[in-house]
Amino acid sequence: MIYTQAIAEKNISFLEKVKEQANLENIYEGRELFENLTQSFKQALKRELQNKETQSELQSLLSELLEELKINYVQNSSQQDPTITLSEVEQMQSSSP
Repeated sequence: MIYTQAIAEKNISFLEKVKEQANLENIYEGRELFENLTQSFKQALKRELQNKETQSELQSLLSELLEELKINYVQNSSQQDPTITLSEVEQMQSSSP
C-alpha cells in the first residue's frame, strides 16, 4: 500500500510539472500571437493611413466632431454669462498657434 501511494504521489508530481510546463508554453504562445497581432495591426493601420480615401474620410469625421464640440460648447455656454464665454473664446484663440 505504501509503495502504491509513493507511485501515485510521483505520478501526481509528474503531472503537475507537465501541467506547469504546458501553462508556460501557452503563455509564450499567447505572447507570440499577441505580438504578431500587434505587428499586423500596426502595418494595416499604416497602410490605411497612407490611403487618400481614408485620409479624406478621417478629415471629414474630424470636422464633424469639431462641429459637434462647438455646438455643445455654445449650448453649454448659453447657460453662462455671455461675457465669460466670449473671454474664454478669445483666450482659446490667442493660445492656439
